[in-house]
Amino acid sequence: MGVKEAIVMPILHVRNIPQRLYDDIKLRANLERRSLTAEVIELLERGLAAPVREFSMKEWLEDARRFSDEMEAKYGPYEGPSSADLIREDRESH
Repeated sequence: MGVKEAIVMPILHVRNIPQRLYDDIKLRANLERRSLTAEVIELLERGLAAPVREFSMKEWLEDARRFSDEMEAKYGPYEGPSSADLIREDRESH
């Protein structure tokens, strides 16, 4: 083989990375003595190799409650109609 075949590697562009996340990746890359690109590839490989975690209904409900509490703390209590009111309204409109 006299002519070397070029190896074409895909390029992935990621936009709108939060500055804090970018800084954390850059710091980790420096600590691991890797380039930023090599660190991102390492993190992606580790993340994809991680076992898929199954959530129990109890865990899912706890996450939903925690999310609801976070949203209430951030935006205040929900002041719109209840889901029961919306369902009743929809049924009455038919």
